[in-house]
Amino acid sequence: LIVKADRAYAGFLAEFFNSALGRKTRDTLLSGTFIPKISKQTLLAGTVYLLPLETQRTAVDVTREVEELRLRLEQLKAQLWSRPVDAAKVRKALSKLNQKEGFDAWLETLPFPLSSILQRYVATNNPEHKVAHLLNFFEATAQFLGTLMTSAMHSDQNYFQQHKRDWFEAGEAGKDNPHSLAKSNFGEWVVRCQHLAKTTRQMLSSTEKDEQNRCVGLYGVSDREKIAAIADKDLYAVLDKTRRYRNDWKGHGGIVAPKEYNHRLTLLQEELTRLRGILGGVFEDWWLIRSRPKAYSAGMHLYEAEKLIGSHQIFRQVEIETPALMDSSELYFFDTTTRQPLQVLHFFRMMSVPESEQIACYFFNRLDKKNIRWVSYHFEEKGDGEGGRTEADTSVLKLIEEVEQNDGGG
Repeated sequence: LIVKADRAYAGFLAEFFNSALGRKTRDTLLSGTFIPKISKQTLLAGTVYLLPLETQRTAVDVTREVEELRLRLEQLKAQLWSRPVDAAKVRKALSKLNQKEGFDAWLETLPFPLSSILQRYVATNNPEHKVAHLLNFFEATAQFLGTLMTSAMHSDQNYFQQHKRDWFEAGEAGKDNPHSLAKSNFGEWVVRCQHLAKTTRQMLSSTEKDEQNRCVGLYGVSDREKIAAIADKDLYAVLDKTRRYRNDWKGHGGIVAPKEYNHRLTLLQEELTRLRGILGGVFEDWWLIRSRPKAYSAGMHLYEAEKLIGSHQIFRQVEIETPALMDSSELYFFDTTTRQPLQVLHFFRMMSVPESEQIACYFFNRLDKKNIRWVSYHFEEKGDGEGGRTEADTSVLKLIEEVEQNDGGG
C-alpha cells in the first residue's frame, strides 16, 4: 500500500486497522464464501475516516510512549523476580515511573505560561523556593483560566454585553470600585473564575440544545469534556484554598523554619495533584498558538504556527488550516478538531525581553496611570526583583472601560 504522506501516517493506519473499529472496517471489505479476503478493488473502494494529520502523529507518538512504558514495566517485573530481595528497590523505581515521569509528561502538555512556572518548581530542591513557585503557579492558573473563559464569552459581543454583570462588578459613579478589572490579584481572579465557570456549567447543562451549542461555539471546541473540566467547581475550590494558604502565610511574618516550609510544600503538592486530576489532558489538543499566514485556498487559510506548549522556549512549529482569519500579533487557543481559533484577551502576553533574544510570558498586574504593569513568574528582568515591566496596551484599557461601563447590561 502506498500511503500519501500529506493525508495519513502509515503507522496510524496500521494501528487503526488492528483496533476494534479497524477490524470491523476490514470485515466490511471482505468478500468470498469459503476463504474471505480483501481484494485490491474492494480495498480501493473502501472508506477510512482519518483524523487531522497532527492528531494522527500524536496518536503514533503516544503509542510509542505506551510501548516504552510497557517494556520498562516488564523490565522491572523481571528484575523483581530475579532478586525478590530487592522488592523495595523495585517499588521505588515503580513509584518514580508512575508519579514523576507521569508528572513531567503532563507538565509538557500544559500551555507555556503555566508549564514554564511549574518547570521552575521541578528544577529546585529548596522547599522554600518550591513553595514560592507553586504559589505563583496557582495564582497564574487562576488568571490564565479566567482569561480563557473571558475570551470565550467576549468572542460574542452581544452575549458579553448582556451578561458581563454576571461575572464582573461595576463600581458606583464617583467611587473607587474595589473589584475593578483594573486590579489584578489572586483573590479577584478566583472570584471571576467562579462566576464565569458557573455560567459555563449552566450553559452546558441547559435543557435548551441551542444554549449548549452556544457554549461549545463560544469556546470553539468539539469536546464538551474540555469545557466541563475548566469549569469544574472543584478546580476553583483548589485555587481558592491555595489563595487562603498564601494569605495566611503572608499574614504571619518572621522567620519560617525549614520544617514549616516542608509542611507548606506538602499541602501545596496535594492541591497540585487535585488540580492535575481535574485538568488532565485538556490542553493536549487544545493548543495555545501564535501564527503567521502562509497560503489561502478553497476557503481555508493555511498558517505556520508555533505551539506555545510545554516548558521550553524553543516552540514546535506546525502547519494548521482554519476557515478563520488570525492576526499574527495575537495569541489564540486552537482546537485541532474544530480548527476554530479563539483569540486570547491581553491578560497575559508573550513578549520579547529587552536587549535579549528570549521570549517570556507576562501577566497583567495593574494599571499604572495609562500604562500596564506586567509580571512574569518564570523570568526575572535585570534590576527588577518582581520580574516585571511597564508597557502600554490599549486593548486592555479598552476592555476594562468596556466592563466598567455601568450601562445596566445583564
